[in-house]
Amino acid sequence: RYDLARRQTLSAALAEEEAAARLQTARASVDLATLEIRLSEDQLAVLEQRRETARVVAPFTGRFVPTVPGAPVPEIGRVLAPAEPIGTLVDVASLRLVAEIHEDDVAALHVGALAAARPLSRPGAEIVGEVRAIGAFVEPITRSVTVEALFDDPLGLPAGTSADVVLEGQPLDGAIWVDERWIGYRDGRAVVFVVGARGAEGLAVAEARELDLAPRTYDGGRLVRAGLARGDEVVTSSIELIGDGSLCRPVEAARRASTRSELGVPR
Repeated sequence: RYDLARRQTLSAALAEEEAAARLQTARASVDLATLEIRLSEDQLAVLEQRRETARVVAPFTGRFVPTVPGAPVPEIGRVLAPAEPIGTLVDVASLRLVAEIHEDDVAALHVGALAAARPLSRPGAEIVGEVRAIGAFVEPITRSVTVEALFDDPLGLPAGTSADVVLEGQPLDGAIWVDERWIGYRDGRAVVFVVGARGAEGLAVAEARELDLAPRTYDGGRLVRAGLARGDEVVTSSIELIGDGSLCRPVEAARRASTRSELGVPR
């Protein structure tokens, strides 16, 4: 029994010495790996610094397209003459959009107004920008004015893209809006009837007013350039049955709650 216990003791001591040797070897491996990691990090930092120093940066922003219409594509190693075209520089950071609006809408626009564009080639997509320039020339035939807007272009749209454009204008202070149903036409002229002076039994005289209308419709009505003033009471029903000087009995109606009242819409 003594010999057996002694052999077990010697075997345990030997195993302990072997385990200690393995631990020391593992610690040395860890130290070596740590040193190698630090050396690799230092080498990586040096390489990144060299790469940053050696990077070629173009002295302009945008995308260079190495194609010239009607000319061969330049190849590497080819000697080029001064001022020889080699490609096109395309600015892809922003998008300049040109729109045509009617001259009647120019007064409501200003530089810095909000603009939204929906590219026809990207259904559901919308980009937002602002008006940067408003033209000073009216096209004689279309009576339109050129407006330029600048957009941030996250979609990377190609030049020449068509889009539906919405420009947000300022309110027209003092404008008078009239529903098209209230307008009659006499001898080809736009006419509305206003309530004149009241006489006996609450009767009033309908007065015909010839209107100068803006060419476009706005929310089912027309803007009046001349012919009406604030406070005029417009006849809104049976206008096809009355004429200038007809007697009428005004009926008070509730004012419609809409933004038209803010634009000076006559009653």
